[in-house]
Amino acid sequence: MAHGDLLGPARGPNQLWRFLAIRVAAAWGSAAVFALGGEDGVGLIKSNLLCNAAAALLLLLLVGSGPATLRGAFVDVDGSRIYYEECGSGPEAVVLLHDGVVNSAVRDDVWPAFCKHFHTIRYDRRGYGRSPATKKPYYEADDLAALLHDRKISRAAIVASSHGGEVALNFALRYTAYVGDLVLVGPAATGFP
Repeated sequence: MAHGDLLGPARGPNQLWRFLAIRVAAAWGSAAVFALGGEDGVGLIKSNLLCNAAAALLLLLLVGSGPATLRGAFVDVDGSRIYYEECGSGPEAVVLLHDGVVNSAVRDDVWPAFCKHFHTIRYDRRGYGRSPATKKPYYEADDLAALLHDRKISRAAIVASSHGGEVALNFALRYTAYVGDLVLVGPAATGFP
């Protein structure tokens, strides 16, 4: 059965994201998940428990959605402005990072489901969507840290794909204490050809 059969006609990145959630959920124990472990930093952990937790988080993409309270605003970061949206009031925070081709609206299909269960934030990285580009050098992981600091979030699950996954990895390496969980789909990685 093709993913279009499961989810209706395949209509681009949002449908693909949902299809990947189904595939990850089906894989259960065979998926490798990056997570923070131990006092000495970041490790690659492969375990059924963590894989099940990641799959459960991704399965929220398929959960029926309730009304999502959307709140868009800007945060000033080192002379630039970053647009973000925030919703939900769950006890756990989740940040959705977009990849390097689209902006945060790519998560429109899953936004209501995440908002129903979590305190959820998505943002447009510099030069994407409503966040203006900058000519000044910057480090994308620092932007995410500034956003979480501004929103008074001390720990969050970071869900990211592609180039957003690279940002998430760099963030996890630099700001270990902020990362509760790290769910990556096809991440790029700095330092590799």
